[in-house]
Amino acid sequence: MLHFTWKFSKRIYGDDYQPSPQVLKHIDEVLKLLEVLTGDPRWVSVPKDVSEKEDIVVSTVLDYRENKGKAEGRAEGKAESKAEMENKVKEMRSKGFSAEEILKTLLPKAMV
Repeated sequence: MLHFTWKFSKRIYGDDYQPSPQVLKHIDEVLKLLEVLTGDPRWVSVPKDVSEKEDIVVSTVLDYRENKGKAEGRAEGKAESKAEMENKVKEMRSKGFSAEEILKTLLPKAMV
């Protein structure tokens, strides 16, 4: 919903549009309203330390959500990479490769 509003405002006001820096006074109520309007319960999952700041604007909440998503994505990517590497090592071990051969094959040349 906010993305749509931002895109709509940008279309009306041009590329120079900047969101309002207006400080939100009733952040809990605004977050609950956003949850109802968007159907997304993640709005109310913003931690109190973020939502209780004195000078909070909507972009503060969006920054928190974006950073949390990036951190979750990085953690997921690391877990997938680790699992993939473990599977490759097991496969190479089962084919009779030595530890040195596995390292030379899987690690970049600068690291070996």
